[in-house]
Amino acid sequence: MILINSHNRLGKCLTMIGVFFAALALSSCARFDMIDGKTQNSTDQISGDGTEQADAQANRENFQPQVLDASISLEEDEELYLVTQSYEGTEVQPFLELVLAMDTSWSMHQEKKQLEQNLKRFIDRLIELNVKFRMNILGNPHKFDFPDDYSSDLLEIHKTQVNESNAIQMLSNFVKDDLNLRPEADLHYIFVSDSNAKGNGNRQADLYVPKGFKHIVHAIVGLQKAYSSYNGCKIVAVGQEFIDLAKTTQGTVLDVCAKDWEAMVVTLADSIKNRVERDFELDFNPEEEKPVQIKLNGRILAELRDSNVADDQQEGYRIVGSRLILTQATQFAIGDKIDVIFRPNQKKKSKLSKK
Repeated sequence: MILINSHNRLGKCLTMIGVFFAALALSSCARFDMIDGKTQNSTDQISGDGTEQADAQANRENFQPQVLDASISLEEDEELYLVTQSYEGTEVQPFLELVLAMDTSWSMHQEKKQLEQNLKRFIDRLIELNVKFRMNILGNPHKFDFPDDYSSDLLEIHKTQVNESNAIQMLSNFVKDDLNLRPEADLHYIFVSDSNAKGNGNRQADLYVPKGFKHIVHAIVGLQKAYSSYNGCKIVAVGQEFIDLAKTTQGTVLDVCAKDWEAMVVTLADSIKNRVERDFELDFNPEEEKPVQIKLNGRILAELRDSNVADDQQEGYRIVGSRLILTQATQFAIGDKIDVIFRPNQKKKSKLSKK
């Protein structure tokens, strides 16, 4: 009986032990399932964060900044924007004062014949092109046969002895003392010589230009070496002072020994006709709305603030009052584009127009 009872107890004990381990196993499985579930959920969440980060990175890489069109007006509640005002190089024709200084020295004998034969063609070409002008010629009428079939309102001869080296000085004296210059006019200086300017008062820096007036210099001079002979023409010296003046003012350089003078004077007239404006009225107040950049055909220009730097020596621009002025050293032609990028006042409508 005792054995039987012991066996029964042992069986019960074993049964209880089996139940215990079974329960323990079930508990462990449930715990493992829960852990796996948490692990799966955590993995899913990490995977989700990675996708969002990848999307955010892609958005940053594909981001394109908004470009505000120059024609769009700013709304009252908009923040500050950079706005572009554009100008295009166009043909303009104010009244022109032409001053031509002709070398009347003995060496100009051959060239003076060409001048006599083609000066009328030059004037007629300007008339054909509808250029508004008055021509002032400095020279000795006893040595040159000037045209005489034009009114004094169109052509005026000033008896002046211009020799092979003093043309800059003689022209400057005339403009300063004797020229009745119209206030709205632009100045075009034309030098004709087979030599070069030299001596005191006859250098580039000595050329007189009235304050506030624009000027362009054109040179019909010798281009070959001194005393060279070509096209049946001999020059005394290369007209380097005149050439440099023409280049720095965007003028025209022509060969005094050219074979075809008629074609040459037509070229000069066309060049005068096709000049472009270099002075622009801004549609905003630079004192309040500072320009951020000035670009010429997409290239940034520098502002010249040093008054000691001559406009014909450095490319760039100046702002005078409400006007943007390109320096004479800045190449600017018909069809070129100037972009003025500025920051308008906050909550101010900007009315922009292309010029």
